[in-house]
Amino acid sequence: MKPSLDYMNREELSLVYAITCVLGPKMSTPEDQTVFRSVLRDVFPATARPHSGKAQERKELVLALKDHLAQNHLQISEDLISKVPK
Repeated sequence: MKPSLDYMNREELSLVYAITCVLGPKMSTPEDQTVFRSVLRDVFPATARPHSGKAQERKELVLALKDHLAQNHLQISEDLISKVPK
């Protein structure tokens, strides 16, 4: 069964958010940050544009994580969910 477009968008948004949270702070100069954002926009053109709310991005990431756990018949624990960056 093919995943829905909504699910794929949420998954892509979650990936972009996670990549940004992990690698974004590692960019030491403004030029590095600009190149990093440009590469993200090239690879993920639909979801790597600037967003106004980190809370919405986190919510999407948590939803995608819960969906993934449920699809794989894994237990959803609040300890795991609390590790998602705020």
